[in-house]
Amino acid sequence: MKNKNVFKEMMYSFAVPLTAIVPLLIVLAVAIWAPPADPPYTVMETGVDYPISWEVTPSIYFDEEETRDAENPTKKPVYPDDEDSGDETDTGPPQVATDDEGLYDDSADEPPAPPSAPPYAPNTPPPPQPPAPPPSQPSTPPPPVAPTPPASPVPPTPPSQPPATPAPPPSSARPPLPATITVLRTRTGVVESIDLETYVSWVVLAEVLPYFEHDALAAQAVAARTYIIHRVERTARHHRHPQADVCDNFACCLVARSPQEHSDLWGAVHVMPFYERVRAATLATRGYILKYNGIPIDALFHASSPGRTENVRYVWGNARPYLQAVYSPEVRPEQQLTLSGRAILDAVLGAGSYTVHDGTPLLGQIIRNSSGRVQYIYIYGHRISPLQLRTRLGFRSTNFTVTQSGRYLTFTVIGHGHGVGMSQHGANAFALQGWNWRRILLHYYTGVEIVRR
Repeated sequence: MKNKNVFKEMMYSFAVPLTAIVPLLIVLAVAIWAPPADPPYTVMETGVDYPISWEVTPSIYFDEEETRDAENPTKKPVYPDDEDSGDETDTGPPQVATDDEGLYDDSADEPPAPPSAPPYAPNTPPPPQPPAPPPSQPSTPPPPVAPTPPASPVPPTPPSQPPATPAPPPSSARPPLPATITVLRTRTGVVESIDLETYVSWVVLAEVLPYFEHDALAAQAVAARTYIIHRVERTARHHRHPQADVCDNFACCLVARSPQEHSDLWGAVHVMPFYERVRAATLATRGYILKYNGIPIDALFHASSPGRTENVRYVWGNARPYLQAVYSPEVRPEQQLTLSGRAILDAVLGAGSYTVHDGTPLLGQIIRNSSGRVQYIYIYGHRISPLQLRTRLGFRSTNFTVTQSGRYLTFTVIGHGHGVGMSQHGANAFALQGWNWRRILLHYYTGVEIVRR
């Protein structure tokens, strides 16, 4: 009995340590039984290591834009979104990383092996295995595919020749200037056919003075030629000479005299040397005319406009963009006329066709336009046009000043002519300053071009 108690006490003393040791033994057995786990999967990208979870496909950590071509690893792939980016600021070929940079690891292109089965207790039965799939039935082999015949070689396409530029239609070509023109000689009433350049030299001979500079003569030749061509190419001839292109009457067209006609007036000794200079200036500008918007202009000219020329709309009422008021540098002698008020009204309005009321001042308001010329003047209350003074009383121009002395008015007239277009004395003054004929013409005719036909 005593021995049994001793045995119980010994068993009890060992029971407590065994209860603590048994779990340790189980853990040790599990550690020995289970195979070692694989190390965590790591991808190297841009020099940073980070583990990838087994539940995540490792390929998502690769940039799709850096996916390599199997045949050309350095070729950058083309994606649908990049086919037409519209970016034209490409500064060179794309910079593609190579394997030496560590961005493309061949081992990373293959998915990692699956992990081993999780450990379980020694006395626990193994987990049920899934049933094996039934043996696959042999599939019917596909019918043989006939080999594709090789494509016939395509001959290289010859380089396309640029289409020949079609010749412009005849209507768009600039026609040459006429060799001859028809002129009505007002003294004889005969229509003559005269060489164009010869007639231009006749006009210059009659229009300018012998001492003019060569470039002033050349500018006058181009202006006269342009004026003639403007008349020739009109849709209808002038009603005063329907049988001829132009006439030699300055009141209608341009004054023109042959060298013989000038010699009869002034003597051949004085005329012929001057005519040789005129002829040289005319031939130096052969074929040149002035155009505005592709059409020969109405190249008006006059004798002199000291200070400033006149805008055409103040003279004839029709505005033309190339006939503006511009600066003119010449200085010319002035014309002075002294007339009574009633003498002016008699010449302009007609004697007995007007009434002067008592107390009406002799000299009334003087209205000037933007170029400084007189637009209207009031005499005894009647409005008078300066154009009427030119035609009825011989005023040289419409640019004048007026002073009153009792019943008389004194007019100081500046310049000579209608004042529109090129001033002949102004052109000579510019030539003395070193201007050539082209610069002179482009100054007096606003916005025109000088062309040769």
